[in-house]
Amino acid sequence: MKNLVLVLDSDNSHINIVKTTLEQYNIDVIYANDGKTGLEYVKTFTPSLVICEITLPKINGFQLCEFIRKNPEISKIPLLIHTSLIGDQYRMRAIDSGSNDFLEKPCSKIKLYTKVKSLLRLNSEISTFEDFDGVLVGLLYALEKRNQKLIMNAKKVAKLAEQIAIFANLENSEIALLKKGIYLQDIAQLSMKEDLTLTEYDPMSKHQEIGYQMIKNTRQTVVKNIVLYHHTNLKSKNYPHNITDYLKYFINITSLCNYFFYLKNAFENLNDKEILEKINSEVQNSVWDKKIYNFLCEIMCN
Repeated sequence: MKNLVLVLDSDNSHINIVKTTLEQYNIDVIYANDGKTGLEYVKTFTPSLVICEITLPKINGFQLCEFIRKNPEISKIPLLIHTSLIGDQYRMRAIDSGSNDFLEKPCSKIKLYTKVKSLLRLNSEISTFEDFDGVLVGLLYALEKRNQKLIMNAKKVAKLAEQIAIFANLENSEIALLKKGIYLQDIAQLSMKEDLTLTEYDPMSKHQEIGYQMIKNTRQTVVKNIVLYHHTNLKSKNYPHNITDYLKYFINITSLCNYFFYLKNAFENLNDKEILEKINSEVQNSVWDKKIYNFLCEIMCN
């Protein structure tokens, strides 16, 4: 089945560029010149991907993304903001409105195609694993009933990790995987009699392996590696030196955020500055990723 991409832009010359580029790769394209018509097309045709400009008439690109994300029937459609507006404020607003990615105009045809291909792959994975993700939601509900403190802590860790990921310019789809892994990191609690606590930190903890075994059949590699290594640091015996740097980056963000909140929970007398100083001493000994630590400092000091 061919993919269908909806392009929304008031500039027909840009629509033609996108249309011609994607049709070369056997991707069908439909288009509209305003956000209101675009939203109707989304509901009618359920495209595989929506590419939209911010400055659409009637309903702008940010509003369109928000409408789509709030409608359960179309909320999982990948969204790409492709705009001539340049600046971090537009990128941040795109993230907040629910866009999966952000691409500035003008760009090369190959860059456009690779972005589109990546998001189409995301749509395929969402469709394939939607039922599995539904099971995961059920597991998280059960985990919250089993040990509510773990879920509350995971939400804090995920929020901090998301902020670091934004500083690191990770794409929205990557941030979503990062957060999913963190929410699932302690899923092993469901199979354990004893409670996992927030004041113990063991890089070799067996619950990481147990959790991995529970979700290993998913193809979401980032999520699996976060669950398996979320308490490791760069000098842990079980740190996965043999995997790709790409996967290591997700693990390093997650582990440092987990360690930060472990210190807050275990040493309540320490303030954030003192915790950062303690972590810094370990950064100097190459225990933690220095760049990620610097992002953490920038976030906590602002």
